Order: sequence, then structure tokens, then C-alpha cells
Amino acid sequence: MRTFSMPLDNCCKGKHILLIQDSSELSFGFEPFQSNLGPVGSGLESGFFIHPVLAVDADTLYCQGLGHVEVYKRGTVLLSQDRPFEEKLTYRWLKSVVQARKRCPSAAQHTVISDREGDIYEALSAYQKQGLGFVVRADINRRLYQREEKLQELIGSWPVMHTYDLDLPRTDKRSAHSASLELRSGPLQIARPNRPVLRKSEHPPFLGFNVVEVQEVQATVVGKEKPIHWILFTSLPVQTTELAMFVVRCYIHRWTIEQLFRTMKSQGLKIEGNMAEDFDSLSKIAVLGLMAAVKVLQMVAVRDGNIPIQANCAFSEQEIKILEKVNPTLEGNTEKQKNPYPLKSLAYAAWVIARLGRMERFAQRKKTWAHKIPSWTAEI
Repeated sequence: MRTFSMPLDNCCKGKHILLIQDSSELSFGFEPFQSNLGPVGSGLESGFFIHPVLAVDADTLYCQGLGHVEVYKRGTVLLSQDRPFEEKLTYRWLKSVVQARKRCPSAAQHTVISDREGDIYEALSAYQKQGLGFVVRADINRRLYQREEKLQELIGSWPVMHTYDLDLPRTDKRSAHSASLELRSGPLQIARPNRPVLRKSEHPPFLGFNVVEVQEVQATVVGKEKPIHWILFTSLPVQTTELAMFVVRCYIHRWTIEQLFRTMKSQGLKIEGNMAEDFDSLSKIAVLGLMAAVKVLQMVAVRDGNIPIQANCAFSEQEIKILEKVNPTLEGNTEKQKNPYPLKSLAYAAWVIARLGRMERFAQRKKTWAHKIPSWTAEI
């Protein structure tokens, strides 16, 4: 397993940072020419996995950067359930966010955001011990501590605290439609699983935290499609509708990491089409691809100039100086043709890069500025 961490502290100071994590596979086909890969998908394809952690501002939704990345291969033999958590691949759901928090220690608050694969008793216990906030989607109908009913039965007995409508976009599994959603929230205690390794561990016999449920009303479900149904475990307060809805919004921000994977793979950099010949080279290229995809997300977010982010949150000082040198060669003679954003802002840098991305413009300007870049770099 390879790990990579990036400094983020200057841009995260005093902010509520969502540490959004997820895993994604990179497949190179059924009989790839690359060597030293592992099984992915159903086990017949070859490739490896990436597990990044994004640092996202909870207030502006701006992606501050890539906090940590783990690149790993899945073995052909499943690990025993009786092995310690630290020896399992699932340990990445704790290790990654702990490492990412070290990259932005001056943030006012850290909240881990995970999908159902992150619903792990040991990880939830460790978040509480280490003072990490969390919003984690429940994966199973868990046993409750000293109660006969299980998780879903208890939540179903709670009154609906709020109902709201939401326009849902089309996905591979769902039609576009307007959904009516019911919101419930409250505190509960889940029981420690009965696995022998957990009974012998230092993890407590139960964990207490808040829960938010979002359930689509059956009347708005399209045909035989599955209704929207989220059960979210959280350390955040949920006593009011406003607080509970904030938890829901935090979980919805998990979409940022799905956009990262799309940008890195099929809808952007197409990393899975790379021709490097072994896992060592491909894993490094994957991390570079993640870093580039993050920059794309950052620049898209600020392209209208509404989020006042400085360029040094995404680029080095040398890169900023080069962009400032290139900028005048891309501007026209009128005010509308000039870079409208403040110098040193990320929106300013995004404008320059967007102009360079227009291939027609690039062809026209190539003779004007391309030969100057070596001399500019030497001067800087």
C-alpha cells in the first residue's frame, strides 16, 4: 500500500473542514500488458484501488485540496473477520482521515464524510476517541444497545420532523423526478458487534450518537425504482430541523469526490488508458492524476469569481508568477477582453488557464508566448 499526504493548513485555518473519503478502482482490463496488478471488479479484471480524502469547506463547498491518498491492491484471499482492525484493508477508513487531519490542524472543526462502506464499528469508535466529527451513512440494520428492536424499527417509530421537496437528476439507477422527502432525527446507541475480536478489544460495548433519516414518500417513487433512503450516523447536533438539514447537506457534499473520480477517469484525464507498464508507475500517475483533477474542480468552482480564494491555495509561487507572465499575451485591447479578476486570486489563474485551453487561441498565440516560457522560468 502506498500513501501520499499534502499540506493544506494555510487555506483551512479557522474553517469547518469536511474530510470526504471514498474508494475507487482503476481497471486495466481482463488481460492487461501491465505487470504486478491485482484483481478488481468481479475479480477477473486487473488493476488497483485509490482511496483519497478531500478537504472541503463546509460553508462555501470549496474543495481546499487533497489531504491524503492511499493506493492499494486487493489480495485474492479474504482476510479473516477475526483479525485486528489495523491489519485489514478497511483500516484505511480510519487511517486516511487521521492523516488528512494532520495536514490541516488549524481548522476550527473536522468532520469525516463517508458512504456506507465506511460504516465500521471500530472506525466510528476511533472517531469519537480522537475527537473527529463524522457523518457516515449506515450500511446495515444494526442491533441497538439493550433494546429489542433494531435500528430501522426504532427510527420508524420517531415522528416526522420535516417534509421537503427535491428535484432529483437522472442517474443510472433512478429517473429524474421531483421527490417528497421526510426527515427524522434523534439520539440512539448501537451495540458492539458480536465478533470475538471486538469482544476482546478496547472498543466500548456501545456507541452513542445522533441519527438523521431521509426517506422518500412512496407516492413520489417512480415505478419499481428504489426510494431515496439515507440513515446517517453523526456526531453533529440534530435537535432542530435546521441542524438536521445541515447534516444532510454535509452528506450531499460527498458528491464532490464522485466528481473527482469522473474528472480523473472517463470524463477527463482517462487514467485507465495510460500505457505505463507496471503498478509502480501507474500508482504514481494515478496520484498525479488526482492532484490535477482536484485543481480542475477548484478552478471550476471559482470561475465566476464568487468565492474569494487565493491562487496560492492551488498553485506554487513559481506557477503563479508564470501565469502572471502569460496573462498579458492572452488579453485583448478592450476591457471585456482582459482578465477581470484580482491579481493573485484563483479566479485570475483559472481565467488564464481557460484561455490557454482554447486550442484555436492556443494556435494563434503559440508563436507569441511559447518561446518565452524558458526565459520566464529562468528569471523566476
